[in-house]
Amino acid sequence: MLQAAARKAAAVQRSSFFSLLRVKDVLVPQATAAEPLSDDAVARVKEDISQSADALIEAHKPLLPENCERAPAHLQMAALALAAQRHLLHVSATTDELNLVDAAEVRWVVGGAIGVVAPPNGEEPWAVPVNYVPNRLSMVITGSVWFPGRRRKMVERMLANWRADLGEAFATAPAEPAPSCRMTKCLYTEFLHEAGDEHAEDLTPLFHALHSATFAGVTGFRASSERDGRGRWMPVFLFDS
Repeated sequence: MLQAAARKAAAVQRSSFFSLLRVKDVLVPQATAAEPLSDDAVARVKEDISQSADALIEAHKPLLPENCERAPAHLQMAALALAAQRHLLHVSATTDELNLVDAAEVRWVVGGAIGVVAPPNGEEPWAVPVNYVPNRLSMVITGSVWFPGRRRKMVERMLANWRADLGEAFATAPAEPAPSCRMTKCLYTEFLHEAGDEHAEDLTPLFHALHSATFAGVTGFRASSERDGRGRWMPVFLFDS
């Protein structure tokens, strides 16, 4: 039953990704008067991306913790993003009829498919703050806006729920001031680092932005990042005490 539910969730996740992936925004014919890519051509591009993502998932299965039901969905999302980035850059560079696009433009389109705004001018990416209104309402209802003690308890509950939702492919350690924390293990970061090509780690800030969006609207919250002992950028979640 659980496996069937997980398969269904993975199928919905993949379908949503491709619904939001704006292929025609980056694969643009050179001639101004030329017709945009046909729907059939777009479908072929998406199918190629899907197959590439499957290959990436298979190759990086060792990153998945044993008996963690949530990790495969996280791996699929990262694989879809990387496969889309690689394929869109490749098609743009090898098809004479299309305008050449740079990695920043492709990152902008890939970000949109996972709910992140990544301006092609190089500004810091940010995730759509879907939790802003519920978080603000919770803070008002519980009095957390005005009473730091209540706010800390609320944030601690939020962090516990967030960690449980992420699963064992992610881990955090305490940071100052409490209850702040830094991420010490992140499946997205590990996967994109292991992928090892030129632009893979350009996608890392997109996934860090997704993490930060969990706490949108929480009074005193700010996101930061720092390099870990292996030189990889990891997110830090800071909450005023």
